[in-house]
Amino acid sequence: MLVEIVNELKEELEKITPPADADLELGQEAAKPTKKVPSKTRRQEDTSKQIEEIDVSYDKGDVQIKELDINDQAVKDRWSRYIGAMGIEAVAKQANSQILLSGLGPLGVEIAKNLVLSGCKRFTIHDAKMTDYNDLAGQFFLGEEDIGKNRASASLNKIQQLNYYVKVDTMNLESKLPSSVAELEKLSLGDYNLIILTETDKETI
Repeated sequence: MLVEIVNELKEELEKITPPADADLELGQEAAKPTKKVPSKTRRQEDTSKQIEEIDVSYDKGDVQIKELDINDQAVKDRWSRYIGAMGIEAVAKQANSQILLSGLGPLGVEIAKNLVLSGCKRFTIHDAKMTDYNDLAGQFFLGEEDIGKNRASASLNKIQQLNYYVKVDTMNLESKLPSSVAELEKLSLGDYNLIILTETDKETI
């Protein structure tokens, strides 16, 4: 019985037409190894290169300040969560406010970032100190290239680009805020709805 089955199998195999040489070559091409997928290290290197090519500079030249109109639908859409939390009247009042911040250290820059992002009409920064290496530990808008520069002027462009609806400027960068009333009046502090002092001595306060 087994012999008969083997003989029948041989006969069927002999009926099969052998493949042509072209078919064999095609099969060999298909059997060649495919292109290797880049290793994890190579992919990381490519990603790092792409990140390095991203323009993260802040020197964009003149900034076109936009008017913050709380009745503008685009403004409402942008600050919808803030309006929902604070109310339209509170946001409208803040949108028309002028704020002065003195001291651009780690605390001051965090306050500046939050207030400019939330929106106001004008935000003025004051700081008579020059950047040193200690500032780099907490003032995230300063880098080694800013060493020796005024902290406020070095941070100005970066703070401005947080929100084009806010006019960001500087004031009296040559010296600290005066302690006498007469000198303070020369700075037109009455124009500001809110004055925030950080890193200020007791005599000035």
